[in-house]
Amino acid sequence: MAAIRRIRFPKSLVLTVVGALFTLWLLPAFTRQWEDRQKARELQASLIEEIAVASSEAEAAAEAGASGLDADSEAIAAATAGAIVTDAQVAWEKWQVEQNKVDARLRAYFEANVVDAWTRYANAQSSVLAIAAIDSDYATKPLPTFAASVIQTHIDELLKAPGIEVWTLKFIDDFAGQDPSLRELAITYAQDDLTNSRTIVTESILADSPRGFSTSRADLLSDLLP
Repeated sequence: MAAIRRIRFPKSLVLTVVGALFTLWLLPAFTRQWEDRQKARELQASLIEEIAVASSEAEAAAEAGASGLDADSEAIAAATAGAIVTDAQVAWEKWQVEQNKVDARLRAYFEANVVDAWTRYANAQSSVLAIAAIDSDYATKPLPTFAASVIQTHIDELLKAPGIEVWTLKFIDDFAGQDPSLRELAITYAQDDLTNSRTIVTESILADSPRGFSTSRADLLSDLLP
């Protein structure tokens, strides 16, 4: 039997083929994943920063409204023949805008559980601002029955925020009470709890992989396959 001759390819040819495969096939996939991971982290960081800034402004406005620091708006409005608009009301309107902006970005890139956590937190913060706006209107006078009923509706929304199981609900009944100092304290405690709630939202954003970016091994394999 004739000996089967082994085909030997020149080493230079083998290196050229391997180099071509790496350059034309492997390198673009690895490069894309590296770049996409950077972009995904930048998206997460920008969202978290946007949420933090908007939340800080909302928290400050809520506590100022609850403490009556903007209670002189009625006197200003009377002097200028303008409408009574408190800081808390302005902050509530601004928060609606920020909430919609963040919501749109989260829905575009993240899973439903992240959007749900954000929605429950954002609605809770909106409710605290609404309660603070009511408090600012009645910082120096008794809280009427209808206002207490509206506050209770906002409390129900507040209690849907993420992390409610670890909240301190010590002052929950004081939101609609007649003691302004206790109502202010209830707002302060609510903001502390919402800070923890926001942390849950932040962690959910960081734990998720934004859609449209190659960030995992499965994404890399998909990039490599024709």
